[in-house]
Amino acid sequence: MKPAKSLGAFVALLLAVWPLAAQNSHSSGAVSADLLRHPIGEKVRSLLRKAMDTIDTGDHAAAIKQLLEVLSKYPESAAYVHSLLGVEYMKTDQFQAAVDSFEQAVTLLPHDAINRHNLAVSLLCVHDVGRGAQEARRALELDPGNPTIRALVNALESAKKQMLQREPTIE
Repeated sequence: MKPAKSLGAFVALLLAVWPLAAQNSHSSGAVSADLLRHPIGEKVRSLLRKAMDTIDTGDHAAAIKQLLEVLSKYPESAAYVHSLLGVEYMKTDQFQAAVDSFEQAVTLLPHDAINRHNLAVSLLCVHDVGRGAQEARRALELDPGNPTIRALVNALESAKKQMLQREPTIE
């Protein structure tokens, strides 16, 4: 049971530093090509800016509502909305919904390291450590210079080593 408690503390620590990657990192230039595949008009941009203003106020429930409305009215906004929705779901402890949104974002923007990182963290929050570690490694491949992603991968590798060392051996 110790590893599970350690993993819970580890996930709590990740959640404390997790927003930094989403706000401060820049993925590789490949994201630009992905973004070009998902153009949006000025109306959608304006609605997304309004939702981001709501996010900045800390009213996450209202932001989620706004983002879902944008997605409903403008399906072409999905690549952007799901990235933002996933973050808002994480902030409101709706981890499975966050996984679902980040999976959509990763499907639409496959070269975006931040979406993959955020998917990894959300997967860890729903106890899918294997997939979480896989997405974290993929995020690091996409953005090897990102210290937050590197820290996540290193912490997962360290946790895995510790768990393997604690397992009893059968002789």
